[in-house]
Amino acid sequence: MQDVPETHVPGAELSRREFIAGAGGAVAGMAALGLPAAEAATPQYGGSIKVGLRSDVSRLDPHPLFPPYPTSNAVALLYNGITEVDADANIVPALAHAWEVSEDGLTWTWHIRKDVTFHNGRPMTGADVKANLERVLNPRVGAIIRGELDIIDRMDMLDDYTLRMTLKYQYYPLPSVLSNRWLPILDPQTFDTAKKHPVGTGPFKLVSWKRLHTTEMVRHEGYWEKDADGNTLPYLDELIGKPLADDTVRLTALRTGEVDVVDAVSYRDLSRFMQEWTDRFDTYLIRAIGTTWYCFNTQNPPFNDVRVRRAAALALDKQAILDKTLFGHGEIMNQYYPQASPWHLSGTTTQEQNVEEAKRLLDEAGVQPGTHLTMVTYARYNYVKESSQIFQQNLRKLGFSVDLKILDAGPLRTALSSRRFHISGLGTEHRMDPHEYYFRELSSKSPIQKRFFSAWVNSDYDKLIYEARRTADREARMQLYAEAEKLIQADAPTVRVISAHTLSAWQNGLQGYSPNVAGNMTYNRGGLRTAWLKSG
Repeated sequence: MQDVPETHVPGAELSRREFIAGAGGAVAGMAALGLPAAEAATPQYGGSIKVGLRSDVSRLDPHPLFPPYPTSNAVALLYNGITEVDADANIVPALAHAWEVSEDGLTWTWHIRKDVTFHNGRPMTGADVKANLERVLNPRVGAIIRGELDIIDRMDMLDDYTLRMTLKYQYYPLPSVLSNRWLPILDPQTFDTAKKHPVGTGPFKLVSWKRLHTTEMVRHEGYWEKDADGNTLPYLDELIGKPLADDTVRLTALRTGEVDVVDAVSYRDLSRFMQEWTDRFDTYLIRAIGTTWYCFNTQNPPFNDVRVRRAAALALDKQAILDKTLFGHGEIMNQYYPQASPWHLSGTTTQEQNVEEAKRLLDEAGVQPGTHLTMVTYARYNYVKESSQIFQQNLRKLGFSVDLKILDAGPLRTALSSRRFHISGLGTEHRMDPHEYYFRELSSKSPIQKRFFSAWVNSDYDKLIYEARRTADREARMQLYAEAEKLIQADAPTVRVISAHTLSAWQNGLQGYSPNVAGNMTYNRGGLRTAWLKSG
């Protein structure tokens, strides 16, 4: 796996200078195709492929409470953002081809591309981008990212393709927040019908969506993005996404040719697959796909007592979880970012399991044997569910009575928002900027944190996170997050557990395809945008 360059990382591009697309030229283009420049074959247009996915989206309109593109979601191909990620998960220009930041960090000027059309053929302008921002800022829409964009004081169109944002205060994670992950751009004239047939600018346009069955898309003939030789992307005529949640079913579908690509081979099968099947399939091991973690409800007993939170964290057997759920294909986490990420904080202490110390803390806190706990977790991902079952057993050894509820997305969201839990077992995909973790999931100023997560309040922590988002220098930001990590470990509102190393695989007749380091199946100049079928 290629490491993310230290000199080009999310946040490094946010200095007071213009960020212009186009660096890298032909070499970057060949890398996006997954081929060394000297060995690059000529891509061919046409053909249809089927993609086997672990999950499906819950709705098509991407703005109201829409998941931020789990890596398995085929519908991400329908959209672009103002910015996007590249092969190394850096934030790069997309529908905005360049931007500048004023010296005081309060004025951001976005230069919108002039060669973009929506799927219905209508040319996109800066006014359409502005309308999408205004829609997400509308409280009635319920956008999950709205709180992040409240920092915008005003927006002005300087001309048809130049949008100026004036912020209330310095906010250097802004390009990440404006990415396709959080703010996909739709045709504003179709907002009212987006829940059934969204019209975006992405490489593919929607034909049909049958929930939990198929997503059918065809090539967007007017797509703006080009390969290194100036040829229009994408190459494929058609793409069909097929949610196959069961690991065995998904792997069988790949081996029998029912699908051409799978986003993940099960961890149980990963080693054997690599030994026995790589003659027929190409593979990519994703090492920065995300982090699983446990969140304690600090509003109610017993986890309103820091000693009880620390005791639960000390009881957690992370090594057993890694071995039994991922079969060793991952790493134990003591922070949000795995070692493959440029945002990984070196020197962060890993807390070892210590059951005796955990029992001592519970005695000190006066927790009685048999105290009841409710733990909630996803039904969707096996390793998150199985991790929770192991944690349930760890807590029972401390004397707790633990009721584990394994829920689908809707009931889980309801349980979290109504605070009907003591512990939640969650998984978070790779975040392109640390602010998406440290503010959204832990700051008491975050509406999402208060509604769905720990409801932890620590004023010292909040000050560090606010300072970090007002800081342009990457190294200075990392130091602030390192200080924040010390507070997290001391107060234990959450405990991070493991990060999976996930294997994606595809038929070797499919050329030019690879997910990026964070597992995204579509990204700037890569993924399914640059995939093509070799004839014969």
